[in-house]
Amino acid sequence: MSNISTAVSNVIPFRSASLLLVEKGGEPFVPMKPVVEGMGLAWQAQHAKLTSGRFNSVITMIVTTGVDGKQYEMSCLPLRKLPGWLMSIHASKVRPELRECVIAFQNECDDVLWLHWNKIHAPVELAANTNYTLIGTTIGSDGFHCLSAVIDGKISRLDKRAKQSARMHIWSQVHKAFSVVRGEDIPAEKLESAMNFVAAYAIEGQYLPKPAEPYFDVGQDGRYMLSFNHKGEQQITRIPDDAYVLSSREFLKGIAHIPGDIPISTDDLFEFALAALSNLRLRSKHRAA
Repeated sequence: MSNISTAVSNVIPFRSASLLLVEKGGEPFVPMKPVVEGMGLAWQAQHAKLTSGRFNSVITMIVTTGVDGKQYEMSCLPLRKLPGWLMSIHASKVRPELRECVIAFQNECDDVLWLHWNKIHAPVELAANTNYTLIGTTIGSDGFHCLSAVIDGKISRLDKRAKQSARMHIWSQVHKAFSVVRGEDIPAEKLESAMNFVAAYAIEGQYLPKPAEPYFDVGQDGRYMLSFNHKGEQQITRIPDDAYVLSSREFLKGIAHIPGDIPISTDDLFEFALAALSNLRLRSKHRAA
């Protein structure tokens, strides 16, 4: 836990709670007591979890103004770490009457706070006739939202809970890959690289099941034909030992050779010839009719 500092807070209404957002070193921090109590959870238990668990290294004491206008020393978490803490709360284990509120905080709270932060810290628009280069500038909120859209597309197949975890994890990897604290700080000339990084990031195996190994439910002997229908469903059909899988042209070519590529008996060959003549006779009658 870091040293105590002082900062001005902003009040952001969310559901029935009044959340706070403070700035320290250019980074947004969230006073956690209003968040915890807004979810209906006990502050004492969650405070112990924050100060003794994996968030201990990033929790910061900041003196700021509460909703009542008084100065308070508050335990604050970097906003970028808030999704991780939110997802550490198991909604299935809280009281039933709190479950809906907890899930709402997990799904929406950090987005609302980021939206408020980005509105306040939106980059100043340059005049139309201003000449500038991308070198030395950052992607800002516009690039951040563009990159967020790529991430959202990447995780679109996941359920809500997995989306939150995957989004937080991918952003963490982006921050590490481009050596930034916030997504908005990525150099503008590296936006395309960041988008390619996200697009190529593999979530299979961690958030999506790996493709199953082919499994053929067949006996230890015999011959089987594996096929897939129009829905992509696997179908396995047992075929006789003397059966052939051939096109009509391949079949005719096979029996035309002497002694023949297909080992068919003389009796079977005569039977086939009679069947062919009978078929030709029927076709001739049909055409004449």
